[in-house]
Amino acid sequence: MSSTAATVAATMHLSLCKIDPYLMRFSNSDRCFDYITHINQIETQIILIISCDSTNDLSYSLLKRCDESSRISAVHTFSLTQGTTIYSEVLSNTTKMHGPYTDISELCNQLKQLPYIKKKCAERKEIYRQTFWLDYLPVTASTENQCSSPIIDKTAVRQEADFMYCSFLREILLRIDSTEEEIITFCRQRCAGNEKDLDVIEEFELHYVAHNAVFWFTRDTFLFRILNKALRELDINSLYSLRYFIRDVHLQLENLHFEQLLSSSPETNTTSNQALPAEVYRGQLMDNNEFDKKIRHNIGGFLSVSSFLSTTPLKTLATVYAGDGTRTEHSQSVLFEIKIDQNVNKFPYANISGISMYEDAESEILFTMGAIFRILSVNFDTETKIWCIKLKLTGDEDEELMVLGEHLRNDIIDSSYPIASLAKLMVRMGQFRKAEQHYLTMLENADFVSEFRNYAYIYNNLGLIYMHLNEREKANTHFQKSVDVLLQHLSETDPLMGPIYNNLGENCREQGDFEKALAFYAKALNTYQLDVDALESNEIGTIHNNIGLIYLAQHRYSEALESYQKSLSIRDNILPANHPDMMMTYNNIATAFYELEDYVKATEFYSKVLFSQQHSLPYDHPDFGRTYNNLGTTCHKEGKFSEAIEWYEKSLENLLKFLPNDHPDIARYYNNIGTVYLDSGEYTRAAESYSKALEIREKFFLPTHPDLAITYHNLGSTYCEEDKFEEALEMYEKAVNIWMNDLANNQNAIANTYYGISLLYNRCGKYDKQVEFVDKTLKIQLNSKPLDYAKITRIYDTLGGAFMKQNKFKEAFDAYKNALDIRSNVLPLDHSDKARSYNHLAQACSGLGNNPDAIQYLDKALSIQLQLLPSSSVDLSDIYNTFGTVYFREKKFQEALNMYEKSFHIKLQVLPSNDLSFVALYDNFASLYDSLGDHNKHTEYLKKMLQIQIELFSPGHPTFANTYQKLGVAHYKQKKFKDALEWCFKALHLQQEVLPHDHIDIATTYNNLALVCIAGNDLERAIAGLEKALEIRLKSLPGDHPLLHETYGNLAVAYRDQRDYEKAEAAFKKSINIQLKQKLINHSKIADTYNGLSQVYHEQGHIDAAIECLEKALHIHEKCPSPNVEILSITYNRLGAALYLQSKFDNSLEMFEKGYEIDLKLNQTNHIRLIPSLDNISHVHCVLGNYDKAIDCLKQILTIYIHSLPPNHPNFTIIYIKFTELFFKQKKLKEALYYARQKYNTDLKSLSSDHYQLKNDINTVAVLEILLWYELRRNDSKL
Repeated sequence: MSSTAATVAATMHLSLCKIDPYLMRFSNSDRCFDYITHINQIETQIILIISCDSTNDLSYSLLKRCDESSRISAVHTFSLTQGTTIYSEVLSNTTKMHGPYTDISELCNQLKQLPYIKKKCAERKEIYRQTFWLDYLPVTASTENQCSSPIIDKTAVRQEADFMYCSFLREILLRIDSTEEEIITFCRQRCAGNEKDLDVIEEFELHYVAHNAVFWFTRDTFLFRILNKALRELDINSLYSLRYFIRDVHLQLENLHFEQLLSSSPETNTTSNQALPAEVYRGQLMDNNEFDKKIRHNIGGFLSVSSFLSTTPLKTLATVYAGDGTRTEHSQSVLFEIKIDQNVNKFPYANISGISMYEDAESEILFTMGAIFRILSVNFDTETKIWCIKLKLTGDEDEELMVLGEHLRNDIIDSSYPIASLAKLMVRMGQFRKAEQHYLTMLENADFVSEFRNYAYIYNNLGLIYMHLNEREKANTHFQKSVDVLLQHLSETDPLMGPIYNNLGENCREQGDFEKALAFYAKALNTYQLDVDALESNEIGTIHNNIGLIYLAQHRYSEALESYQKSLSIRDNILPANHPDMMMTYNNIATAFYELEDYVKATEFYSKVLFSQQHSLPYDHPDFGRTYNNLGTTCHKEGKFSEAIEWYEKSLENLLKFLPNDHPDIARYYNNIGTVYLDSGEYTRAAESYSKALEIREKFFLPTHPDLAITYHNLGSTYCEEDKFEEALEMYEKAVNIWMNDLANNQNAIANTYYGISLLYNRCGKYDKQVEFVDKTLKIQLNSKPLDYAKITRIYDTLGGAFMKQNKFKEAFDAYKNALDIRSNVLPLDHSDKARSYNHLAQACSGLGNNPDAIQYLDKALSIQLQLLPSSSVDLSDIYNTFGTVYFREKKFQEALNMYEKSFHIKLQVLPSNDLSFVALYDNFASLYDSLGDHNKHTEYLKKMLQIQIELFSPGHPTFANTYQKLGVAHYKQKKFKDALEWCFKALHLQQEVLPHDHIDIATTYNNLALVCIAGNDLERAIAGLEKALEIRLKSLPGDHPLLHETYGNLAVAYRDQRDYEKAEAAFKKSINIQLKQKLINHSKIADTYNGLSQVYHEQGHIDAAIECLEKALHIHEKCPSPNVEILSITYNRLGAALYLQSKFDNSLEMFEKGYEIDLKLNQTNHIRLIPSLDNISHVHCVLGNYDKAIDCLKQILTIYIHSLPPNHPNFTIIYIKFTELFFKQKKLKEALYYARQKYNTDLKSLSSDHYQLKNDINTVAVLEILLWYELRRNDSKL
């Protein structure tokens, strides 16, 4: 086809498409007739247009076929020239044929007159234009005088950075050469399989010319849809492939804009029906959230449109497209009124009525991409229910964004090499694979790479891309190629070498080779030494920043901060605050503060990073995800768990824009979310998040992949917290098995899992197994290079805690001392971790009975913390709490109470009243009041503990069992045995549901249940419980553990009370043997156990053996510096009783009197506890014939009874009998009769009148009266 014919064909195609947008074109007549034959709608009228260069080209057979087809209603022929043909012969025989036409306008006018065409054209216009006008309006917004609203998103502040990057992209794309062939290939690939669209592509290939670009843009085809979607979603690949068409539309609008400006100018004195109006309108529906964020709360701010924007000067028409205001659930009816200042020519716009698909129908005004408007007002019309937004076309831009844009434009855009500019832009936007693609394309450009600097430039930038993609070896290879190329032409100290040396250093740093990295940084700095201007350049700032990263990795946080500050001071002078390099420095400073545990400062700088990103990066840039993640991590550390979850979920949402939802990187974010849930005690949610991570990783990774091990480890920790011990151990073991495949590189991970297993055994109460795994952890950490002192000290602390649980206080002290020694070497004198060590050592010393040293350590801890912390610090509260515990063990109960109260008042100032730490403190209060004998207070604090647990934990949480158990013991001590039994059973039932069957806490509950049963004389149940407790403790505890002697002792008492003396004797002896093996012997307890054994012998009549035991007990008491005098008193009384049975009355009396002396010191003179000793002494005196002394003892007992007991108490009758008998033995009948009558009067008040005891009393009184009468008569007779 000739060029003239091609132009005419394009013009005819355009004209016919305006008449019918759905025109079907065929270059093959057979295909055309096949299409006609298969049209389903019988009533459809088909008009066939045949076009050719000359009428001579018309085929008789084709015309005949058309004439014979019943489906074709009319045939119009068009040709460039009139020839001699058989056309007249065919025309004379049919009414279908029209033409031939040689003028396109004549043909079009003829077609437009057809009623069918008129009707269909009107219908298509209405439907199509509604669809077009309701298309999504992709906008970015900014705020100057922004309305305060809680719903506005931070990304709406000022012009969004997306606009800046979009403008860069448009500018670059418009400069890159392209061909029609490239866009056609792309479109065919996108429309593969869609015959209708492929036909339109064929039309495009045959008929498209640049001056018809706007027509093709307004035509309802795949091209319009693909382009708008690509502009809306910033689909860079599609926009790159469509740049040929984008440039033509933009240039046509630009040409029309200036033509119409001239025609509208008063100076030209011309008018045109296509003149530019002063105001245009656009009506549409907007999503509620988009409307609120971009428009409603953005008055005075900017609105930028990233796509081409279609408007009309017809307000009534635009109002129709705005809708009727009824669809407000998800969208708003919006009418934009846009004032056009014709002095603003930054963004071309034009009246496209004459060249669009619909000509003059709507007087359409089309704006090019990137137009900026200022929002003047936002008002709601209550009658039409339409929001009216007044905009003004403006050339203004946000000042901060404009400054940043100039910096970035200078860095990114190179007018000589637009492909290089595009590649740089892709790197800035985080589109690394796209950037790689463009750089590789540039390598194929022989002209470009013939310049060695360009060649080196490409390799250097490819290296940077591979660094971002974590492909370290490829990065290093490309950096080295860049160096090799430059060194062929330049010296090592040339400034061009600096950036590459820095990049090589970065690659080494990220691989952990810090020494090599520092060497490269030094080389890089050396290249700038001779250039004075470069000494304050951003490149120098970058190197200082990178050196700081090394210090950070080496835990030299102060030096890292110093390097970052150097970088910041340089960059602050030459870069805008929202420049990406400034963000990098802010980010690194934040990380340093994070490592220094200054989470407030870390959050401050991460927030600066986010603020800058919101003003300088595309809204979905992957760097947002990293910052969200960092903010989540700091919130996590601050205990702001809900905020941490929110940040992590935003990070995940950002990542899902770049990756499929089952991509391995997604698993990392599920892992982070799971960790927050784990730390916040939401174990079910934690397990769900970890399980999602596991599902992804098991799908993509080999069974030996280390990321699987991480997930198994985290699930193990979660199951441990849920007390799912078997599942937890299984997960930990899976993790270890994976890491064992690469033992050399996974030492740290293995250590962490061993540490997790140790904590699992701690929760199981298997402290010997805990110590085993803590030792394994410690061994690995001590052999790691470099040593992680923070971890090692934490492990020593855990080891000390495990020994404390086993009452191995010496071993605990040694572990805590090791932790302190390390901290003293690596930390400042007044570091808070040293205070923590002193606190631990104080607890160990207290356990060893070395309370003076314990107090000294606590004084040191307190001295440090008072310097570092405010008086309301929780750490101070913990130290006061430990002080209280030490004083408690010294039995300085008032001092202990004072310290506990100090601890309590601090916590009350800074923590919510239901904070978990109050539970431990209330537990201490309860123990203290228990020791003071205040059982009501004891129970009160235990119930306070329980109330907090009820508020914080689900009903079946394991922690309840411990509190139930303690309440059981409290009620037992109050002799409320029924309540005690109920609490103990509640504890046991819960423990059996959530704990392993051999958990040490279950043994404790069985033991306590047994004590209650013994008190209730249910010896069989008591013995069964104690035997179960013993079975568990023997499995879980070392053979010399104090809990074992306690269990044997309780069993011995139960066996003795059941008169199973053989088992009782064996149990007492085992208890004694275990106690004698203790490093810190409790003499009072051993003496008490000998007392118990003596009773076994005593009840069997083995008095000698009983006396031997009691004498051993006394001997042990003598060794004790501060013996338990209550137990000593019991020992004296029991020994006195045994000696009495051997008729060693003097010795017996001595023992009873010693016991009484102790009791008298412990109690007031009228205390009821003195009675047993006085009664025993009285009895021996009676046997020895010391009746007066015996009576003196009885008088003291009677005095105590009068002060302590009600008048009719049965004990009075007993004492009256004893008085009667003693006075009778002294033949003091008058006194004997007095007490006999006292007994009778007492019995008379409490017994029935026919009780046999009253008869006995009467007989006794009668006999004594007779004897007294007889004695008086005899004395009278003597007189």
